[in-house]
Amino acid sequence: MSRYHISTTAVAAAPIEVVWARVADITTWSQWGQWDETTRVREGDPAPDGVGALRRYRRGRRVHTEEVVAFEAPRRLAYEVREGLPVRDYHAEVTLEPVGGGTRIRWESDFDGANPIGGWAVFQVLKRFFPATARALARVAEGDAPAAPAA
Repeated sequence: MSRYHISTTAVAAAPIEVVWARVADITTWSQWGQWDETTRVREGDPAPDGVGALRRYRRGRRVHTEEVVAFEAPRRLAYEVREGLPVRDYHAEVTLEPVGGGTRIRWESDFDGANPIGGWAVFQVLKRFFPATARALARVAEGDAPAAPAA
């Protein structure tokens, strides 16, 4: 069985709190990401999207469920797949870091394939999906950010 790793970064010209507001609220992910629907199945601590929250994602006919395992506002969200993908031990993290008036977004995941073909197929999809998703998060956060005062 192969272990897969994916890592990508993007930079948003928006404050970390603005980016975090999008990361922390699963109900917004389908507005800016590549999902058709994102819903909260169970609240976590802190409510609503903290540790223990179950989140469901639908893209086409594919549905998977993730559980939040770390929620450290406004810097780190980690989650694990609970069902719906042909992988084992899937762990992902979104970390935010202030950089020069903006925010660096790092999105990483590690997982084992449930079988050689399934793991490889998920890796092939996610290695394109994560960079596009991180860029989309940066763009939406930039649109959410307050405008700079006129000089």
